[in-house]
Amino acid sequence: MLEVKNINPINKGSLLASCDVHIKPWKMTLLDIKIFEKGANRWITLPSKEYTNEAGEKRYTELLAFDSEAIKNRFRSQILTAVDEFLAGNPEMTVEQVIKEEDLPF
Repeated sequence: MLEVKNINPINKGSLLASCDVHIKPWKMTLLDIKIFEKGANRWITLPSKEYTNEAGEKRYTELLAFDSEAIKNRFRSQILTAVDEFLAGNPEMTVEQVIKEEDLPF
């Protein structure tokens, strides 16, 4: 049902990478999903818009809304499964190469 189209390393703090996810039944692709990891926890954020609150702090608001938190969490879990499937289907890419690439030539 979900297919990761690409993974682009970012490696800024807990932000590992971004990816695009194609939702086959809807013939729709979500762009710029962010993949995070801190310690043993890994999560994604859906496409969002940056804004500054009244205190001058940078914040983000998601551009997709779900009818319940349970549905949103299940959808996020399915995206993480699709990320793992993408990596498994691309044996030339390991998690370390694609997501945790440390030594960049620039």
